[in-house]
Order: sequence, then structure tokens, then C-alpha cells
Amino acid sequence: MLFLVSAGNSGRDIDSQPVYPASLNLDNMLTVTSSDEDGYPAAGSNWGPGSVDLLVPGEHIPAIGFAGTPLDVSGSSYAVARVTALASRILLISPHLSVSALRKTILSMAQPAPGSFVSGGWISEPADLARERDAQSLQVSATTDWQHDTSGSDRFQPTLVMINDSGWDGNEILQLVQRSADIIRQCGIDLLPAKMLEVSAPDGVRDFSRSNAKLLTDKVGSQGPRVFFVRDTLDRPAFEAVTFGTANSKSHPALRFTVWITAATHDPHIALAHELAHVLLDDGSHTRSLGNLMHSDTSSDNVELSAKQCTKMRHMARLNGLLD
Repeated sequence: MLFLVSAGNSGRDIDSQPVYPASLNLDNMLTVTSSDEDGYPAAGSNWGPGSVDLLVPGEHIPAIGFAGTPLDVSGSSYAVARVTALASRILLISPHLSVSALRKTILSMAQPAPGSFVSGGWISEPADLARERDAQSLQVSATTDWQHDTSGSDRFQPTLVMINDSGWDGNEILQLVQRSADIIRQCGIDLLPAKMLEVSAPDGVRDFSRSNAKLLTDKVGSQGPRVFFVRDTLDRPAFEAVTFGTANSKSHPALRFTVWITAATHDPHIALAHELAHVLLDDGSHTRSLGNLMHSDTSSDNVELSAKQCTKMRHMARLNGLLD
């Protein structure tokens, strides 16, 4: 049996100040500590190149508390849980691996870590490393193409992607897109979707996360603006809808100009118009002006766009090749 062990959260070098069982030297054990996003140990996490094998992000992990309510958790114990999930996924694909082979497989997935805090390296996103089966199970089950009048200009034609069994209905999507188009049209831009794809996905891929987003964009293609209609979000803090522009997609370029909107979104047509405006503006900032669509509160009271916003929207959208 492979044992996955927390290095602990005392903020110390456990080579010189041992913690057990983390400091035991056993062939069937991996000791894991929590990292920040830069690969260094998180504040308070233990380290030690002789005792600790892996750094894994374990901060602000979405979980369910004992009372059944969502909460964020942090610490090496939660980094261990992520490696345990990774080991389980590896064994699903290769159930006959020996303990030694499983341990080596996990260590082989680590990249060099900054500093000299651990012996094995840093796994920056465990969920990305054992998702071959999820990727293979994704199927584009139906497509709908629309032919629009080619006259005129400033047509914005994103691809719509509905994840099946996520709480969305195709007709419902078309209706909210039409209502969103009425809002966007005040800037002289016609929202005319190019096509709709329906994607069959396993239960674990129906919610938004960056890991799921990369799987889905790889499946449907990474070119052009796309709107994904998903069930819920696994992100913390949780947002009903999220957009990726140039600034926040540098580490994941395939996500550029994508919108992710959940089935629980309030006023979804306004939220969609708000997120599409972020795409067209290529700007994730909000305004404090009440009544404006780009106010952080996406409500029926906030649907207007200023002449200055419209000018910038058309300019940036043309610059990014988003208008026909």
C-alpha cells in the first residue's frame, strides 16, 4: 500500500526538526507539503529536502464542511488529498501498477521546484495530470450552424457550447442570446452566433474549473470567441459567470475570449451581455456608474453602455479580429 502523508503545518524544516510519520524514510510513502501558486512552500507549511517529496497547491481549496456547507480550506493535509486523488486516477487507468511503480509515476509528473525545499519537485495542478479518460469521454454530439445575412458590418459571431445534462436547454440558450443581443446592439454590434455545439461530458466535467475548461476547449477547438454553458463552478471565490480575455489567459492561451456561464446565473441574458462586453472590450474591469452594463452588479437596473465604451468596444473588437 502506498501511504500519502502530510508534512505538517508548523512552518519548519522537518529534516532538522522531525515530524512523524512525515519524516520516516519508507519506500512505500510520499510526503507532501502545500505550495503557493509560485511553487514555494505556502505560509506555515513544513519542508525538508530529505523528508518531503512533493510540493502541491493546497491553499484555498473548495470543500464541504462537516455541517454540509461549502468552505475554503488550506494546508498540507489538503495537498495530500489532491495527490491521493491523482493516485486514484492513475490506478483507474493502470490498475495493476505496483506500489513502487505508482510512486515513481507520481514523482515523474513533478516539475523542478524553486529553491531546495523538497526532493521530488512541484506538481502545479494535479487535476491536469490524470484526465486522459475524461478527455476521451468528451463527445460533440450535435452541431447547429446558422446562416446570417452577410450584409452590413460589425457582426460578432461567437460559438455557443452547451454541456449536456448541465441544466441548460438549447431553446433557452437561444432566447437569452437574443435578449443579450438587444443589449449589445446599442453599440452598433450585432450578436449573431455562428453555431451551437452540444458536448456530452462526464459528471465531473460539467462544472467550470480551469482544468475542466482546458479539456473542453481542447475538444471544441481554441479558435475564436466561445460561450460555454455549464452546470456550476468549482472556483473559489465562486462567480456565476467568468470571462477570459488577453490579460487573464496568458498561462492558458486556449481560454482567451471564452465566457463560462452557469445554470444558476441570475438574469442570465444580462450576465451574458456583461461577459460578452468584457470579451469585446478585452477588459475585465468594472465601472461604478449605476445603470451601466459594466457595473459589478449584473442586474436589470444596469444595462446601459456609454458612447465612450461603445467606441472602445468596436476598436478593441476589430483589433482582436472579433468582428466581421
